[in-house]
Amino acid sequence: MLARRPSYRGKHAISVYRRHSVKHSAQAVLLIIPATIALFSHTIVVPLLLLAIGQAGLLLLLPRLGRFRRAVDLRIAETRRADAAAMRELLVGRMSDEHRRELEHIERLAVQINQRSVRAGADDGLDADEWLGLSRLFAAFIRLAIAHRQSVEAYRPISRADLAEHAAHLDAMRRNTTGPAREWIERRLAIARRRIEAWERALAERSVMAHGMAMIGELVRFMHEQCVTAPTDSIRVDIEATVAAWEQDGATLRALSAICARYEDDLPKAA
Repeated sequence: MLARRPSYRGKHAISVYRRHSVKHSAQAVLLIIPATIALFSHTIVVPLLLLAIGQAGLLLLLPRLGRFRRAVDLRIAETRRADAAAMRELLVGRMSDEHRRELEHIERLAVQINQRSVRAGADDGLDADEWLGLSRLFAAFIRLAIAHRQSVEAYRPISRADLAEHAAHLDAMRRNTTGPAREWIERRLAIARRRIEAWERALAERSVMAHGMAMIGELVRFMHEQCVTAPTDSIRVDIEATVAAWEQDGATLRALSAICARYEDDLPKAA
């Protein structure tokens, strides 16, 4: 005998499917039938009883049907994709042209990965974006790209050489000045030196951001190459292990998060 395929269990709690069952088209049938009976029987007790029984049965049975759960999951996924697309358009506009082109390229690769990758037990309804965490990679890429551009624009008006020249000028003034003015020059010199330190720190941070974005691009390209060459279960496990290692690399994630933290207050929050 053929083994019976297990029913689709869904991706959400039972309460989610019950809320959607309240808005199902079957609710109209439950209202029409009691209303028709009440119209012809001139009584309200029996129709109300039928309505209560029908509502209870619908709320108990419909959320447990695999086909209904799959439809609800698809509807929720479509809504989330629409919201994510709207948020993406808002954030991508704050990236540089170079990073925007790179994001578009790796997103095209992700589409091909989704088309070629089938997880073992395909009936679970998961696509490659969910089990490979591509959306998390792209979200990290966008955060890094926005932070990188803001840092570049913040330090574009002045160079390291200009700051050093300004500090040297103040230091010469300090040596040749006496009286109360010397104290103010020393304060300006201290600020100038701190600006140099901030410039150098921002340069190092931008380098880390650039490497982080490059790492994400290389990881997506690796996934794509593996899927194109031989989409087997062993390769899928290898890809999942690579993604897990990337996510569990605490030092890398903490470093990138710390760098982006100062810019996150300016980013719109998803609803």
